[in-house]
Amino acid sequence: MPKVDTLRESRWRLREADSVEIRSGAQHVRAALVCAREGEPVVELPEPLASETSVELLGPEGLALRGWLQPASESERSRFLGVLPDADPARLHRFEIQEAALLDGSTASAEEWTLDTPGWVDQEQFILDHMNDDHVSEMQLMCAQLRGVEVAEPRMVAVDPEGMHLRAGDALLYFRFEEVCDTVREVAGQTIVLTHRARAMAGGEAEPADGRAS
Repeated sequence: MPKVDTLRESRWRLREADSVEIRSGAQHVRAALVCAREGEPVVELPEPLASETSVELLGPEGLALRGWLQPASESERSRFLGVLPDADPARLHRFEIQEAALLDGSTASAEEWTLDTPGWVDQEQFILDHMNDDHVSEMQLMCAQLRGVEVAEPRMVAVDPEGMHLRAGDALLYFRFEEVCDTVREVAGQTIVLTHRARAMAGGEAEPADGRAS
């Protein structure tokens, strides 16, 4: 598997996880997780760590990140609470990556792991509002057909260049994008792709995937 595909799969697996193990010396804790748009983990520590040096984050299927913990910024806290509103803002920390051990055993630097800040970052609230105001039925279809979750009012709670999180009742669902999205139009195009896929699974007739927001 080419390294770019391994990197993307590794980031996707981490974005899909709801918690990770944090190791600092002999101390091990389980921490809730929401990744930043660029891919860096932001975690809610259940208790303070004795040391913030040589910290290791253990994700799914052997994925491991090494680095340091820093207090989360205001924007990182806001994004985390948008996904997990019951979190304690004072316990939120960004995991500053030094090196990542990927799913296939290869390694990546922080620069390789971390995506550029997307061009749509200042329009993220517009994306969320547009989906939640105008495309609830499409999100219902995605949840039902792609995840088997029937829910009356799913909500998009976060988007990143590689996918989006939907809140479906008690479930938090992550949907992958086929392409990395840097513009609002590209995000819209990927939500259309997901909708077409869900319609096809439901036996409906999909419209041409032209990448335009509806």
